[in-house]
Amino acid sequence: MQTEGLTSNDELPVIAAQPRMLSVRTAFLLPTAAMALVMAVCIIHAGTSPVSSVVQTTAEVLLTEEGKCATPDTENKDWDELTKDETEGASALGWKKESWECEGAECKHPQSEVKAWKELSNTEQRGARQIGWDQENWDCEFEERCDVPSSEEKDWHELTKDEEEGASALGWKKEFWDCEGEECQNPKSDDKPWTDLSTNELEGARQLGWDHESWDCEFEQRCFLPSSEDKDWDQLTDDEAKGASVLGWKKESWKCEGEECKLPKSEDKAWQNLSKIEQDGARHLGWDQHSWNCELLERRTGELDTE
Repeated sequence: MQTEGLTSNDELPVIAAQPRMLSVRTAFLLPTAAMALVMAVCIIHAGTSPVSSVVQTTAEVLLTEEGKCATPDTENKDWDELTKDETEGASALGWKKESWECEGAECKHPQSEVKAWKELSNTEQRGARQIGWDQENWDCEFEERCDVPSSEEKDWHELTKDEEEGASALGWKKEFWDCEGEECQNPKSDDKPWTDLSTNELEGARQLGWDHESWDCEFEQRCFLPSSEDKDWDQLTDDEAKGASVLGWKKESWKCEGEECKLPKSEDKAWQNLSKIEQDGARHLGWDQHSWNCELLERRTGELDTE
């Protein structure tokens, strides 16, 4: 799916662009004044309180005063500064040197970057620990990017009656809700933006604490482009080229940039409005329902943001 020239409307209406923070690799900078304040507090209490009740780490001070999540020191390192163990951990999470050190909206981040802790595979969780993360701080960073409701942190038996009814309306069952790892099966509602949810699903989402903004924010966090998007036409495999052709792409339009480009009609359709043949073509290119609709939503919110 290419990203230029969206002109027509579809059953997936535009919504206000959501703030996106795909990278948790942000530096923690403690201002000089704050550092002085921390030192003063320690000096004042040094003679009257046990050291254990006085001394706080920089991360704890920020956590107390600014409500920030504590991030490991690896977040401030360049790739070549990582230890061997940290490099192995970062690699297990899908990072490479070029993506680790990349800054800006065009950067491509690994899928692990937009997963809650329980959604990480065992290998990814081990990798996260190798670079200094634990479940509490990983999920803290995850939740800060979108206003994720508290129900997301609960096991099934901890849900209130209303929350359980809401989860069921969205297609969740106990074995799915409490499942951890890549083999877990999520309900179809998890692959829909807010505007595609049925009336019953919308009510269920609200019972769980979601609203339009937070739902679509979290939905967009899980937006992934297949590897075929990075290829020139001549680099596509036979299956990928067939899939692209089925969707209406030609060599001259595949990597065309600018308003003069003629894009296929399939480019402006939500997944559910693609024909069965077009959906098969999209799958040949590496798309699924979630990634296709997610990328379409991103383009539309991006266009609205630039108008």
